[in-house]
Amino acid sequence: MKKKKSVQIINDEKMYDYFHSLLEGELDFLKPGKKDMKKGGAWQKSITSYNFEQIYETRKAIYSEDEVCNELCMMDDILHIFQEYFCIPGIDRLLVNNYGALENDIFLEYDGESGVPKRIREHYKHQYRNVYLGSVLLLQYGFLDAMTECILKTNTIVSSYIKAQTEENEKAIRRVLYQGYFVSAMFHDIGYPLDFFMRKVKQIHKYAPFYKIISSNIKEEFTELRASLAESLLFELIREEEIEKKYNRNDHGCLSALSFLLNFYSSGSIFSLNNEERCMVELAALAIYKHTDILKNDYMIFEEDPLSYLVRLCDDLQEWERFLLLINEKHNYLKCTECGSIIHSEGRIYKCSCGAKYEKITDIENKKVNYISLCNHLQLDFNEEEEELEIYLEFDYYKQIEILLDDYSAVIKRKKDLETVKNYLEFQKFMPKIKLKENLSNNPIDLIYDFLEQEGLLLEQLKKKEMPWNDDGKKKMLEFLEKLENYREREEREKEFGKKLESNVFDYGENVEKFVEEYLGQIHSIMK
Repeated sequence: MKKKKSVQIINDEKMYDYFHSLLEGELDFLKPGKKDMKKGGAWQKSITSYNFEQIYETRKAIYSEDEVCNELCMMDDILHIFQEYFCIPGIDRLLVNNYGALENDIFLEYDGESGVPKRIREHYKHQYRNVYLGSVLLLQYGFLDAMTECILKTNTIVSSYIKAQTEENEKAIRRVLYQGYFVSAMFHDIGYPLDFFMRKVKQIHKYAPFYKIISSNIKEEFTELRASLAESLLFELIREEEIEKKYNRNDHGCLSALSFLLNFYSSGSIFSLNNEERCMVELAALAIYKHTDILKNDYMIFEEDPLSYLVRLCDDLQEWERFLLLINEKHNYLKCTECGSIIHSEGRIYKCSCGAKYEKITDIENKKVNYISLCNHLQLDFNEEEEELEIYLEFDYYKQIEILLDDYSAVIKRKKDLETVKNYLEFQKFMPKIKLKENLSNNPIDLIYDFLEQEGLLLEQLKKKEMPWNDDGKKKMLEFLEKLENYREREEREKEFGKKLESNVFDYGENVEKFVEEYLGQIHSIMK
């Protein structure tokens, strides 16, 4: 394993540079055995050869202009990676398309009957992030070595297939595994717009004016798809009944895998690939399909199919900067510069407890589109003594406190999902040892104390710190710090605010909301 002595931060800013750096030679191990592109008459195309103006405009509806420019440059880098190191015909169609325009509709989807927002997190950029994280693990933290060893030393169905297609050539196996991961992670959610479309179709069918104008049989019959893909590895390894069940319930992993395969089978390009190239495509489709499988006892086995395992692992770990959009009447929290308290709204008047008042003069009523994202970055730290990789997901302490005023249970599902990941990291043969840590909580006192510990701050230091506020503000801060002092013991804080991760909203939700609302200004002053 390549040793890493320093902590490595994984975030979007570093991701944009990462893909460009791969073009500087780190992927040269993929070149042996690939076709000479010049003989086939292929040429290097950039993203400007496609309708990138449309991609730019549709992405700008959700992301800032700088983010969209970075994303387009990243797409261009990946397009060049595909052309230089993969040479698979038709793969560019999957990369450069109008997914972003469709995702803009998906973001704001509401249930057709209840009117409740679907709370769907973004998927398109999430796919790039999965490729980035997995590539780092493969090339820098020993996963490519571990997966290659696993294939060579085992005789599972998947490993036997790979060895047969590569003639047990270790270099070819490494190429297939890295390329297979890159492609499956890049396209594992391409079927999500289909899932969205099927939900919309159901709603339209319930709308009486369209009766008999549209057919209820919009979706392709499964038997037709089965016939088209009968020779694929997916249909050879997975029971047909299981695929059909997932297809009928519009499982986006199944829809993504079928869409991915049909891109090659419908055009016939699958049959022009050599054994190694086709092996990569077939393995990628299998991993895409499996990433939405319901895990038995929250566990999966690396040895059975290391590629699918890594795709699922990176998908479950990709939390940083991944958001969902909600339209609601959430207002801004304004902090008074005189006393540090939060300014509250009473109708059109915003006032602070110190007496400062502000009048809202905007006459147009509005709801806000809010980007809900709690995780700042992922951190990798290799412990040489223990031969163990620690993966730390850093959720923003302040955002976790702020979200308590709108959604007390926001972090509970994230915690449950990450506990599943911790389960399937245990007792794995061949795989590098991994410890997973996170800092999730919906107990505001726990979050404050954890933040202070991380920053090396003591309450005594904060009490002595000079605040640029009036006497009322300084008095409120000391009152807040005294409250924290009273909750120093876990028993005291749990009595009023519940456990570190509390699901009992009825007993503790109101106490939490009152505390946060009263002291959010002081909390912000400490944490920011």
